[in-house]
Formats: sequence, structure tokens, C-alpha cells
Amino acid sequence: GGGFAPAYEKDPPKRFAFVIPGDEEMFLGGGALNGAVGTLLQKEAKQPLAFNMKDGEIQKVKDHDGKMVPDFDKKSCPYSEMHHKVFQAAKDQLNTPIFLGINEIPAKMKSVVLSCTGVASDPGGYPFCAAFVSTFNRAYRPYSPNNVGVVYAVGPLGRNNKAEGEGPVDPEREKHVFKDPKVFLQKIYDTGRNIMEAVEAHNGESHDDDKIELLRVPIVAGGTFINPAVQPVQVAHALLWGLASADKGKVAVELMPGGAMEEARKRYTNETGPDNTTDPLLKEIKTASPGFCLFGLLP
Repeated sequence: GGGFAPAYEKDPPKRFAFVIPGDEEMFLGGGALNGAVGTLLQKEAKQPLAFNMKDGEIQKVKDHDGKMVPDFDKKSCPYSEMHHKVFQAAKDQLNTPIFLGINEIPAKMKSVVLSCTGVASDPGGYPFCAAFVSTFNRAYRPYSPNNVGVVYAVGPLGRNNKAEGEGPVDPEREKHVFKDPKVFLQKIYDTGRNIMEAVEAHNGESHDDDKIELLRVPIVAGGTFINPAVQPVQVAHALLWGLASADKGKVAVELMPGGAMEEARKRYTNETGPDNTTDPLLKEIKTASPGFCLFGLLP
């Protein structure tokens, strides 16, 4: 298949998971790509997300700016509850995968997911850069049994912003913004590494039918939350380096379409790490492993 594709396909050739860019509240749904995937999971897979539905359609309400947005109650999102439970353990064991089995899954999600695996790395006690892999029960997989799960990634804040439909921006959140562009890109790298660490750990704990073979990745924190001194291609490039640093050669990666991701892919194939880049911001990234491998990006 091609290297650039949308979210879930109706008949994926391999066991598949999609990466959702989320935020520190850890809900699945709301606005932007998070909302689009949440909508799909509620409508097509009958998952109990927190959208208000009537006659099979998600209802609209006015947000704080008067815009019509999907009616979504993030406080009652069952994914948020599950992600928070994993994170409570992960924040005390940084850079160590935490596996939540079926007996530990919160009640609202027990029939929906088989497990949830998370990795956190931020020493400040917040979930920035954390990643969570949820394995869907077969009855709650969209379209195909091969759509085995979802990966939720909490990118860093490069600016204090919210996606449309996710409520007003809290001024207190400003203290969590990574204003130094070099630090922001380091956190993007860390996010990519945590995504792959969580996927590899998930695969190590799962039955063969639930292992992820193919991971579809968009840019994380390259839009709503991007640091204004950073370009989306730099975010994508740092993310690819992070993914590659934890790759063990068993998971193929497809990239979401877009000029920034495609350009990052070209740069990635020509530069094996910060020591080989001419980008002054990317050059400052501290790697978590001695080298990089050109992992399974599909052509």
C-alpha cells in the first residue's frame, strides 16, 4: 500500500492502529482529528464515547465562541478515565510501559477494550508526551477485525490553545507551554519514542490476533499546539526520529497525507539523526538511544 492514507480503512491488509493527537485531559472525541476518530468509533463501532447522538447522528451545540460544534461531554469520556488510571501508575515509573489488563480496565470500558498500555516520560507529573495503546474487543472494532486498536498521544504544548469545540482556553495552562522551540522539539521526539515504546509493549503482552502490525501516524502537536517558532515539517521530522529510536523492526508505519509530513519523510531518509542534520533546532535533540534505524516506513 501507499505511504500516505486516512484514518481507519474498511479492509486493512494487516492488524492496524491509528495514532490520535490528543491533549492532557486525555479524552477521545471533541474536535479536530481527535473528534473525527471519536465520531467514527461511536458511529461505526458503537463505542460508548461522550457524543450526544440522536437518530444515529451526532448533535451540534454552540461553543463559547458561538460556533456550532459537536455536542461532546469530555468530563464523561470513558477513555479519559482509563487513560488517567494508566497515567497514575506511569508517572511514578517514567519511561516504563504500564499494562492494564482486562480485570483492571474501568467498568465503562470493560466490554469495549481488552487492555490499555501507557508510557509517560515527563518528570513534572503531567501527561505531556505520554502515549496510550488501547486494544479493542472484537465486537467494538470499526469496519474490520484487523482494526485492532487506537494509540492516543499527548503532544507537548507549544502554545496555550484548544481545538474548536473543546472549550475555552484556561490561562493557568500557560505555565505548561514549552516556549523554547528546542525544548518543544525535544518533547516531540519524546512523544514519538513513547508512541513506539507503548506499541511494542502492547505487542509483547497481546495475543497474536491483537498485535499491531501497521501504525498510521499523523503529525502530533503540529497545528493547534505548535510552538510559533517551529515549522510543521520540523515537528514531523522530530516525531519520526522518536518513533525510529524505539522501533524493533516489527511494526510498519504509514504517514498521514500532507506536505509537511512528506517533506519530513524525505529528510528523514537522508539524515539518520541529529548528528547528520543541518537544521539548527533539530540538531539539539538529545537521543535516547545510540543510533537510529530506518524503520518500516511504507513506500
